[in-house]
Amino acid sequence: MNSQLMHRALLVAAIPNLVGLAATNAVPLASGESSVVEIAAELGITPESLTVSDLQEWGSSMLNNLAAANAARADLDAKSALAAAAAAALGEATAEMQRSGDNDGIAAAFASAAADFETAQSALASAQAALLEEALSGAPSTAQASLAVWLQSKSRSVPAAFKAVARSAAEWDQIEQALRAEARALARSEEVDETSAALLAAVREDDAVEGAVDRLSSDLATTAATFAVYEE
Repeated sequence: MNSQLMHRALLVAAIPNLVGLAATNAVPLASGESSVVEIAAELGITPESLTVSDLQEWGSSMLNNLAAANAARADLDAKSALAAAAAAALGEATAEMQRSGDNDGIAAAFASAAADFETAQSALASAQAALLEEALSGAPSTAQASLAVWLQSKSRSVPAAFKAVARSAAEWDQIEQALRAEARALARSEEVDETSAALLAAVREDDAVEGAVDRLSSDLATTAATFAVYEE
């Protein structure tokens, strides 16, 4: 295989991964008309995240910081728009590449669109991090570290209280798999397999998880009320 064909084959092989990224990140992180609460949620700052992280008392401070962070919000808006445009362009280039993958010009256009998309996503992530830093301004490092644990698992499909503990990607994968197995077994009125049951029992009995469950029961409504003030 010559170098051009090899390069084209690599581009075609990359399509599924890039399409997945585009689907995940195509929506702008926040628009100029988003409320402070909506922007906070995109950053991972929610009543649930603060309650699980035992940061209920910092809700007002974080939301006030976001409301005052005009420059950082504007930068995020701009980067979000660029990222959305790059994702759309990548989608178009991907469709064209899949239809005509043997065309050198189309392959080059796809490679350019993919590079632009990755650059835009990197810029978006930096803008998001900068705004999050402003939101956490004034909070002690312990508070920031606690919230970082939640953010690490923000996208995981697990009960909120589970996110009180930092875990590796592989461990989260196992927990999500065990939860799916548990749901299937309960739906069929069957016993949960021993491996899944043991894993979930260990997670639920973790002191940090149990503490988060208690806080969600006792404090979530109060924390949510704090956020409601900023929703307009």
